[in-house]
Amino acid sequence: MNQNSEKANLEPVIAGFRNRLLPLLFAGYMLNFLDRTNISFAQLQIGADLEISLAAYGFGAGLFFLGYAGSCVPANLALKRFGVRPWLAFVFVAWELVSCLMAALKDEKSFYMLRFLLSMVEGGFVLAVNFYFASWISPRFRSRINAIFIMAIPLAMILQRSARGRAAAHRRRMTHTGSLKSNAVRCAK
Repeated sequence: MNQNSEKANLEPVIAGFRNRLLPLLFAGYMLNFLDRTNISFAQLQIGADLEISLAAYGFGAGLFFLGYAGSCVPANLALKRFGVRPWLAFVFVAWELVSCLMAALKDEKSFYMLRFLLSMVEGGFVLAVNFYFASWISPRFRSRINAIFIMAIPLAMILQRSARGRAAAHRRRMTHTGSLKSNAVRCAK
């Protein structure tokens, strides 16, 4: 009887969390995954536009994961000191600012610096979410909430691949019709 009353008391709390906060965290995790992997799709354009070699690109991509792994302990310490809500707010704002700065890439050094900075900012996101789940969701419901949260990765992959396919098809059409070539010639002059 006690177990049933505890479950009945937790149901509205879990439903509120699932309906109000989980969609935001889900979207954040999708963006987190897209941000980590989108550089692989942009490699050809970045290499051509910024004159970055494949070796430099590979180093920058690897530097991202070094920063991501290296930010785990400092992110946990900051999370403990400031709390989950302020830390998540900071991560979202800083992440957005650094992502916007990626549009201002000029050379290899800026590519390295911004990829590393982006990794340091993103590294605290999943840690904070997992801590949030552990703090607020009882173990009985945590696996369900975590399963929904983790479904963001396959959904992000589906969206990313389909968008990439549409962009490639559009680029082929533009190249085939000559529109892309004529624009490139006009811009070069």
